[in-house]
Amino acid sequence: MKRKNALGMLILVPLLLTSCGGKKEPVALDSDDYVESLAWENENFRLLQLSDLHWNYTTDIPKEKEYLSTLISETNPDFIVITGDSFLGANQVIVKELLTFIDSFACPYTFTWGNHDLQGLYSDSWLFEEVKKGQYSCFLNLDDEITGDANHIIDLKRNDERLWRIYVLDSNSYIPTGLTYDYNYIHDDQVEWFETQSEKAYQEDGSYVPSLAFFHIPLWEWGNAYYQNKEGLFGEITESASKEIVGLTDGKEPLPFSPSGVHSSFFASAAEHGVQGMFVGHDHGNDWVTTYEDVVIGYGVKTGQELYYGVSENGYSLTGGSLMELHENGNWDLTHYYLEEGSLELNQSSTISFARRSL
Repeated sequence: MKRKNALGMLILVPLLLTSCGGKKEPVALDSDDYVESLAWENENFRLLQLSDLHWNYTTDIPKEKEYLSTLISETNPDFIVITGDSFLGANQVIVKELLTFIDSFACPYTFTWGNHDLQGLYSDSWLFEEVKKGQYSCFLNLDDEITGDANHIIDLKRNDERLWRIYVLDSNSYIPTGLTYDYNYIHDDQVEWFETQSEKAYQEDGSYVPSLAFFHIPLWEWGNAYYQNKEGLFGEITESASKEIVGLTDGKEPLPFSPSGVHSSFFASAAEHGVQGMFVGHDHGNDWVTTYEDVVIGYGVKTGQELYYGVSENGYSLTGGSLMELHENGNWDLTHYYLEEGSLELNQSSTISFARRSL
């Protein structure tokens, strides 16, 4: 089953959806075609998460390019992961503008999808092909039967030794619920794919290498962790507490997060298979990070001021990017960079360090 947008007539921009083709041969869940490898060339590996750019027909593209140029040059990443909602109400020209610009930094990158990316004047197949065209694109989107699109893996290697692994998953878009809709989630067949790929790597390496997972919509575990420790370790929450979910918020105050109403099994599986941290976008006003059952979970920093964004209690915009500096021994550091869109003044938060989680 592939990813579908269930908003239908509720959205304000037209959707051009491609029809399903004929019957196809299933792709093996352990296929190497899901994996792209990158060379680990420096002492540490710098991974930059961008999220929720929301380029659209009203976007001041020259201004946004200047913003991204400053952010990327200041953080100097080895790899960029963009975690969904890059577009909302865009057309093909706008999409090409962003993709060409990202590619111009000569830094490897990939995308995962949010709930708004397909709400534009193009088909999903056209978008996926455009993302793959970039010289530095590591984006993979197999024509498989797994829920979602572009579930793929980036292995970070030095001299053919896998040091870290990056899982990129599609948390999908919407689930219809009568006349309204709810957010989607990571489905069981995606979890099965993840487990198959993880176990294959385990057999090859003799252990689970440290891994990170990136997707767009938070899981229930974000809520569980919030009820345990609202302060968290890092970052802020500026979204209003308004989300109520049967089975999650029962008897508790509403959440300032927007997970699906369905409890995905992904967190539990990932925790057992060497994943050190999981990061999302979606809730623009939050950049909160914490731990839950020894796994680091949280939000990246919203990139730019399109649609809406949060403002820190210290007065600066919660917009910019999230940098993870990975070490060969499995330890890693996390830094949030806040960049003001008008002045391009960079406010760097303090860095928090994590030791490799043993299994």
